[in-house]
Amino acid sequence: MKKLILAAVFVLGFCTSGRAADIYSNDLTSRPFGLSGLKDIAPASGNGFSGFNVFADFGYGQMNNQDFSTAIENLSIQQSGVSTDGVLGGGGVGVGHVFGSGFYLGASTEIQFGDISGKSDRATAIVTIPAYGYHPASVESAPLASSAKVSMDWLGATKLEAGVVLGNNFLAYGHIGLGYGSFDASARNEISAFSGSEVKTGLTYGGGLEYLMADHWTGFVEYSHFDFGDFSVNGLWEGEVPGKLNKLNGDLDLIMCGFRYRF
Repeated sequence: MKKLILAAVFVLGFCTSGRAADIYSNDLTSRPFGLSGLKDIAPASGNGFSGFNVFADFGYGQMNNQDFSTAIENLSIQQSGVSTDGVLGGGGVGVGHVFGSGFYLGASTEIQFGDISGKSDRATAIVTIPAYGYHPASVESAPLASSAKVSMDWLGATKLEAGVVLGNNFLAYGHIGLGYGSFDASARNEISAFSGSEVKTGLTYGGGLEYLMADHWTGFVEYSHFDFGDFSVNGLWEGEVPGKLNKLNGDLDLIMCGFRYRF
């Protein structure tokens, strides 16, 4: 959570620093009341948030710590508390309309690429020797050196948006929709290795703040939560033996910053 908060501060600062520099001028004689360093902030119309648009964004994502396991015959690999986070960027298209009351309705679809991942070189692998003959029960060998990794390489969403224009230049909005993404998982030890990939869908929701910078151009900061639920990743062990990595947690929090061009 600390990483997510720091990322939000960084993203917000980056996206607003350029605008702060843009509205400041060295002309100390052009404005009364001691506000000579400020340009006019154009344009002052909520209609600047209406129309078709394209956008680009980047940000930081963090998933819940992962606790998972996988097994093949008498070999099992277990790992808990794998921290999974990273950066990503992409873009999308959308459409929106501001009604006379300042109420906003819109929709968008987007996709991001990056590396939200977590890896542990301290996974526990156990070989269980089956019970037979004079053994009354199965026994476990000493742990083997193992590693495990979980990652998300791309993430997308199709969302409905609703909000309100504040003071003509700001749009505060919430969104809800369908999220989708690809999860990759792998585990390896001294005996064998597993790898698999799974595309999952789930609910996404959140909100954001958008600022009308100039004709057609806006900047925004947005938070999204993705809920893919708990799931398993199907894959193969070495030798083309089917297997799965059990109980991945698909909760993802995302902070994004971007710029939008409205036609």
